[in-house]
Amino acid sequence: MGRFYTIQDVEYPSDTTILSILDKGENLLSWSAEQACKYISANLNSGMDLETLFENARNNFKAVRDEAGDIGSEVHGLIEKNINGIWVDSKTLRPEVRKAFFAFLGWRKKYNVKFLHTEMTVHSKKHVYAGTLDAILEFEGRQYVADWKTSGSVYDTFPLQIASYREAAKEMGFETHGEIIVRLDKTTGQFETKDFSNSHEKHFQSFLRLLDFYYAFKARRLRNNSRAIEGNRISMVA
Repeated sequence: MGRFYTIQDVEYPSDTTILSILDKGENLLSWSAEQACKYISANLNSGMDLETLFENARNNFKAVRDEAGDIGSEVHGLIEKNINGIWVDSKTLRPEVRKAFFAFLGWRKKYNVKFLHTEMTVHSKKHVYAGTLDAILEFEGRQYVADWKTSGSVYDTFPLQIASYREAAKEMGFETHGEIIVRLDKTTGQFETKDFSNSHEKHFQSFLRLLDFYYAFKARRLRNNSRAIEGNRISMVA
């Protein structure tokens, strides 16, 4: 089940729903296999029968993924508090959350970032999609759309996502100079900044091809959504 936004009584698919059409490539497959191996190593001498051990190992990536998602959501919430001047007691945080949050604090201090908009819902009436960008900010003297990530890698879908945010924001009147991904490592506490501004057009066009595919084959009935209505009409005629 995808995520959808209702804006002025029109239902829009989220950018993450569009991007879920793709997997995250070889890095994610390797990571999933690694989680299975870790589970087996940790539970090999637990007395568990082998069939149960291997079945649990096969699905371990789901539990780790869900926990990582919880960590990412928690870190995003802490970042929003920090930007809004709300004090955070770091002593109460889980180690992974604390490290990722401290990575953000280090990044913010190093670049003396000025935040213009945060947690901002954007949508494109032209292309008919929506999403929530993490921030529009001033970074090294220029305005960027920024997205925080707590994943172990920068996956192939990330630059498509940030490009879609930037285009939707532009359509709404928020002009920026570029787009960046800020990866906040929850293991090392280090940050990594990836600037995808120079490849914006390539990534946005790739996103649009996925959006076309979604409306051609994946879209359910979306309320007052002209593209979904047209797609359903064509499917009925065919």
